Amino acid sequence: MNLSRDQIISAFEQYYGRLLGHVATDTPADMVDGQGRYHAYAENDDARVMPGLFSSAEQLQAEYPPRKRLFMQGAGSAGLLVARSSGDYYRPDAIPMLWHFLCNELKLPADRLEVRVFPGEGQQMPADHDSAALWKNQKGLKEDSLRQAGPENWWRESDQGRCGPCCSVHYHERGDSADPGAAAPEIARLTFAQYEMLHGTRLIPLGTREVETAVDAAALAELFSGSNNGTIAGRGIRGIRAASTAADNRPEVSMAADPDSLRVAVISIPKSGTNLLMSLLKRILPEARTVDLMYPEVYRNTESRRDFAIRSNVYARRLIEITPPPVIFHAHSTFTDSLLTTLWEFDVRTLFLMRDPRAVAVSFVDYVMKNESHPAHRYFHDVLPDFESRLRVAITGTDPDDSSKPFIPDLESAWKRYERWLRQPDVLQLRYEGLVDERFGGWAGRQRENLQRIVEHLGLSFTDGELDILLREGTDPNRSVTFHKGGNERWREAFSSQLQDFFRENAGRVLEKYRYK
Repeated sequence: MNLSRDQIISAFEQYYGRLLGHVATDTPADMVDGQGRYHAYAENDDARVMPGLFSSAEQLQAEYPPRKRLFMQGAGSAGLLVARSSGDYYRPDAIPMLWHFLCNELKLPADRLEVRVFPGEGQQMPADHDSAALWKNQKGLKEDSLRQAGPENWWRESDQGRCGPCCSVHYHERGDSADPGAAAPEIARLTFAQYEMLHGTRLIPLGTREVETAVDAAALAELFSGSNNGTIAGRGIRGIRAASTAADNRPEVSMAADPDSLRVAVISIPKSGTNLLMSLLKRILPEARTVDLMYPEVYRNTESRRDFAIRSNVYARRLIEITPPPVIFHAHSTFTDSLLTTLWEFDVRTLFLMRDPRAVAVSFVDYVMKNESHPAHRYFHDVLPDFESRLRVAITGTDPDDSSKPFIPDLESAWKRYERWLRQPDVLQLRYEGLVDERFGGWAGRQRENLQRIVEHLGLSFTDGELDILLREGTDPNRSVTFHKGGNERWREAFSSQLQDFFRENAGRVLEKYRYK
């Protein structure tokens, strides 16, 4: 059988769409953007997923019916097809579905296929015995073609967060799958988001488990045509993903931008001075509307953190998709690959704002104490005796298993979820301290330099006189509700020497990663 890449994509859509009940797709031309990326999005949502974005409940139901959905995407020349489920099905369905697709739909000879499962590596990376047992039952898979994989078959978002084992399927081009030394490029992978790693040491099973099926259409097409000449071997699904996000595949940022066509996003750590940066941007783009990308907080306490994260990404993508430019999005969004992909796809000029974590801790305590509706207000106000004890809790957090206290994540874990924003070359990193002048503990020279960096990142240009006006109006305390409360030096007054030592012991890594002394 000789199938082209497009035929493999079509077979994937039809097979998984038929099994899962719904595929959100457009015409092929609509699915390929200027960078050659193929996208068709849907998630396993219910009717609450997009509150406020549709004119009627009927319209929402029509576009996002509450049934099983298929998420698919392909990465241009990488040709990666992905089907995801967030609880609709899991291992007992995902493994036979993939095997049937490869052997029956694509007609790959089973005796050429090899499956690798994760054997385990210590208590924090348990063996995937369930998958191994299910693979043994797949018709045509030889016993000696089921092998153990290495650490590359353990997936994780970062040092903490979602993680789980993977199963990879490899195709032996010139020999029997029983030969462990034969070339065997990876053509498919199952990734099971089964656990969540807390504090880098504690593995917790997820309530809602997600499975991702990835098929490399480009590699398969080359295998069918016989034109690969060994170039696929060793690339693997993980290599494809890395390639699809490499610098040469990112959308080029024009330096001659039309202000009326700009989409801008401010991603910030809470209490880091978002209002100040938004004030500056509103003066740079006075016609732009401002849109909050954060999924409504009303659902945070009614969903698992994983479900909330999934819905947040879908919600943000939908807002970016339907909001015409010029627009300034803003959110306290921790890093996810799906959000980054969406920002790239829609050419959103993204800025990441941080602030000294000690100042953020002080600001957080102030906010909780003044906000009676905050879940931690009564605990801070009635139980903790003084400002220092509240700061200590803001640093170390509370025990999630202690129902007598409101859950507050420890500062190090909370900030770790933002770290990957620091490593994105197309995201402009800014510090609050560099956006204020001497009135608030900064320096006017650095403030002007950072304003110039912002303007250049947006692809715009202003005269020196215009920059002076932007600085004067954009950082005027009388024009912002909260900016004048956020001086840069207050944390030094609040932190005794003992408290500074306490911070270094419990969150010193944050200072190092974000380069604060």
